[in-house]
Amino acid sequence: MIRLLTLLTLCLSLSTFAQLDIDLGELEVVEISEDGTERIIDSFLIDTNTDPKKPKKDRKVAEKVGKAIKVGKDLIALGEAGYKLVDKGRPSSVNEYAPISVVPRLGDDKAVSPFSLEGWSAPTTKKYSFRYKKGFGTAVEFDYAVIFSHSGSFDQKGKYLTAVMIKPEHISVKYGWDFDASFKLESVLNHGTSEDPMAGAVISISFHLKSMLKSITKNVSFHVVGDGSIKKL
Repeated sequence: MIRLLTLLTLCLSLSTFAQLDIDLGELEVVEISEDGTERIIDSFLIDTNTDPKKPKKDRKVAEKVGKAIKVGKDLIALGEAGYKLVDKGRPSSVNEYAPISVVPRLGDDKAVSPFSLEGWSAPTTKKYSFRYKKGFGTAVEFDYAVIFSHSGSFDQKGKYLTAVMIKPEHISVKYGWDFDASFKLESVLNHGTSEDPMAGAVISISFHLKSMLKSITKNVSFHVVGDGSIKKL
């Protein structure tokens, strides 16, 4: 009788552990260096046993005026304000969309073409990975790269940005899950002066995971600056 009770207790303990393991999921955002070294820069647990909540719908992108999508005091952002990176587990062709450029603003809200600026850097690439771990495996893994060129000048002044984009590199989605990801330009900033501007752009990715019982949305933002620096916010 004692052996039977001990065995039942052990089974219940293992069952409880298994239930905890199944109900908890972990989201990770990982920075991948050029030598392949990984560094977790964001991580938190998700209770997948709760009732699904519908994600908040993004507001419609404001109507564009020509190619200008954001206008500041000294800067104008050109390109596409937002677009799909991944649709139902399949990568979108980001080459169909114009990348972001943050360039000088002239009178009448006119922008200087990026081709008229000088001193552009070679493309800078920073690689990241978004992962959703469930139980003993990874349900969703999405590797992507933030790409941009910086330090462009106009009349030998300023440091501007061009070709700012996010490129999908690898996607793995387990059966039973849908995965979408979208890109959005949030804002443009001038970190310099009116006479010698330094462009900045805040870009974001919205990740949306969905199963029969769960809906998860996570947003990740990056701050890209005309001096070549990039920081996850």
